[in-house]
Amino acid sequence: MPTEPKKDSQKAPQGWRMDPLPSRPAYRDDAGNIRVPMWLTKNGRHMADTEMILLPSEAALLATT
Repeated sequence: MPTEPKKDSQKAPQGWRMDPLPSRPAYRDDAGNIRVPMWLTKNGRHMADTEMILLPSEAALLATT
C-alpha cells in the first residue's frame, strides 16, 4: 500500500546525509531482514556508521527500480 508523501516538517535536517558504505555489502540477518551498512555524515563530516534494515519485501521493491 503506498504511503503518503512526507510533509516539509518531516524532511531530514539540512546538511545530513546517509550513504551506503562502499566496503561493506548488504547482507541478510538471522531474522531474514536485509541490512545495508551506511555512513551518516553532517556537512560532509563522518558522524556514525549505522545500518538501514529492510524487510525482504521492501528490498525487493528497490531491486526492481
